[in-house]
Amino acid sequence: MALQQKKVGALDSLYWRIPILRRYVKKFGATAGFKMFWKFYHPFLKGEKIELVHIPFYDQPFGVRLKTSDVNVLEEVFIAESYDLNFLNLNPKIIIDAGANVGFSSIFLSHAYPQARIFAIEPEESNFQMLVKNTKSYPNIVPIHAALWPNEKKLQIANSSTEKWAFRIIESRKKETGETVGALTMNKLFLIAKTKNIDILKLDIEGSELDLFSENYDSWLGRINTIIIELHDSFRKGCSEVFYKATDHYNFQKAEGLGHVILHKNL
Repeated sequence: MALQQKKVGALDSLYWRIPILRRYVKKFGATAGFKMFWKFYHPFLKGEKIELVHIPFYDQPFGVRLKTSDVNVLEEVFIAESYDLNFLNLNPKIIIDAGANVGFSSIFLSHAYPQARIFAIEPEESNFQMLVKNTKSYPNIVPIHAALWPNEKKLQIANSSTEKWAFRIIESRKKETGETVGALTMNKLFLIAKTKNIDILKLDIEGSELDLFSENYDSWLGRINTIIIELHDSFRKGCSEVFYKATDHYNFQKAEGLGHVILHKNL
């Protein structure tokens, strides 16, 4: 009976991997697709080993922490191409990647827009270290260890034991312990980038959009040309309401991306 259950478990494990393998092969071809899939999904994986991965058509390999959400992010960015903005026919000079995680979205945007300077903002230390390593071959990507916030505050990671792509930021409290991080306002970011306008503002900041669009946004929101944002109402009620209330006063048109909302101006 135990042997039979083991066989059934192995078949179930194989069954759910087949659609994933198909996506890899369809995107990267049979040989490259299978090799990459096997690195992430073979049945002998142990721990959070860092594996160097080479994406076809990208010059440099980068690190992926196996058995973490890094794999999910890679699939979202490079297989689903959720940040593909080609339909907007943009020619950006300044891109802000807030919630850059380990750098995959920044690398994708750098490949799509090599003429742009990209400021990759990530608050969590282990993600940030991976971001620095993964983007070191891209001189147009500037990593910044901070959290985007509407004002200068002392901040901290609220859920340090969660998945690598789901860290949330809260204002630091004296009785709470946790990894602290500096706040970075949009107005300070304009000064760092030495620009009057931001062409693309990408936001995947795990609910901090509720804070960012609740106050102090009138001084900078009119200087953004395109916003691509993931809204997190599922764990912070009111994210969408606050975001649309803030942006409704500006000349944005709405488009739908893969899991994202895209607001853009006709320039």
